[in-house]
This record gives sequence, C-alpha cells and structure tokens, in this order.
Amino acid sequence: MPTYRTPDRVQLNYKIAGDARPTIILIHGWGSRLDHWQPVASALARHHRVLRMDLRGHGRSEAPTDGYSIRQFADDVGALARSQRISNAVVVGHSMGSTVALELARRHPRIAGSLVLVDGALDQYSTARDVERTELWRILADAPYDEAMPAFYSQFFPDPRDADLATRVVRHAARTPEHAAIASWRASLTANVPALANQLRQPALYVNSSNNTRTAADVGELLPRAEFAQVAGSGHFIQLEAPDQLVAMIRRFVDRL
Repeated sequence: MPTYRTPDRVQLNYKIAGDARPTIILIHGWGSRLDHWQPVASALARHHRVLRMDLRGHGRSEAPTDGYSIRQFADDVGALARSQRISNAVVVGHSMGSTVALELARRHPRIAGSLVLVDGALDQYSTARDVERTELWRILADAPYDEAMPAFYSQFFPDPRDADLATRVVRHAARTPEHAAIASWRASLTANVPALANQLRQPALYVNSSNNTRTAADVGELLPRAEFAQVAGSGHFIQLEAPDQLVAMIRRFVDRL
C-alpha cells in the first residue's frame, strides 16, 4: 500500500484507484479509517479517480505527538492531493471529515472544486473549556481508554442493522492511539464549523442519515448554496450502512456540476 510523507515528516497511508476525472477525494471521520470507504470507493472508481487516506493518527498512518487540528488534517490532505497532481476534485467528507473538507475548501480551493458532506456537524462550536466540562468528554478522557473508547464509539450504532459491521467499526476505532483520538476529538468539537460553512464558495451536497433530525431548512441556513439529500435506513456511518444510496447521490451531484 502506498504511503506519503507530509511536509512535517508524518507518513500517511493512502489508496488511489481509477483514472477518470473529476477525481473524488474521500475523507473519513474521527476514529475511522480509509477502509470504511471501501464499498463507496470501489463503486466510484469505475467512473472516477478516487483517493482516500488514513488521516494522521488514524488507521495505518503514523501518530505523531501533535498536529491534530482540523487545519493540519486539511493541509495533510492538500499536500497529498498535490503530490498526485489533483485539482478541482469532488471532496467527500464523513462526520469530522466533513469539517476537514470545509477547511480544505477554504485553504486549498484549487484542490477542492466541490464538496459532499456526509452527516457532518454544522453547528458544533465550543471552547476547549466547554468541551472538557461535558459528560461525554469526561467519559473519554478520564476512564481507562481501552474501555472508554469502545463504549464511546458504540454510540454511533444505537440500533445497528448489521451487528458484525458495528463490532468491526468499533474495534477499528479502539485501535486509534489514545493521544491521537483525544486530540482529534477536541479539534472536532472546537472547530468553528458555522464560520467555515459561511466561507464556502464551492458547490456542495449535504447527505443526512435517516435518524438525524436535521432538515433541509437547517442545512440551508448555514449552507445556502448546498443541495440536501437524506438516505433511508442508515445510521451515522452512511458509507457502510447505505453505500449504494450514497454512491448514487454522489454520482447525480457530480453529473450536475
């Protein structure tokens, strides 16, 4: 599997497949990894060049002691994309990855030509002090990590339709090094997503999970230029629970660009 070394010498694991333009960049969320895009990546690679990577501290990428910010994640993706001579890509981000996609669009607009935000937070903005006062933060930061992380991550699968899938994803998340998981979670919760959304100039599609109460009107308030779509029968991990629906939505969006 190929690797890329960032300007600050962190080795990132990535995969690239397909050769048709536009290129599609897939960015996973907190505690996730590039493998979680497999069904979507395989389908899209029949029609597009598809790049996916493990963010620093996740999957098989290196986990340095620092650098866990939304800005650094975006710069890592941008540097990797430039190394592959990618421009005007369709950037698809899931959960925390949607915030990274928004930052990528702001900092590297030549790379991010359009965005697909998959069940990402649009109103999540807290100070670090506020985050560290929450019960969820205390569970993750204060309990033994090998117990806390699986328990915490299982909340993304409150009623799994595929118990084996949920178990596998939670097991993968638990392998995220503790320092990387906690720093990345803090970065995700403290990102000023509304400000990033307000600066977005590229076309965008927001894809909602079926159990999310967010509406098209809610999305329109923060992303007035964005289209809205909602999958049926899927929890937060749409790319694994409803990959065929997501692929169809992405392809229709790309066809309209």
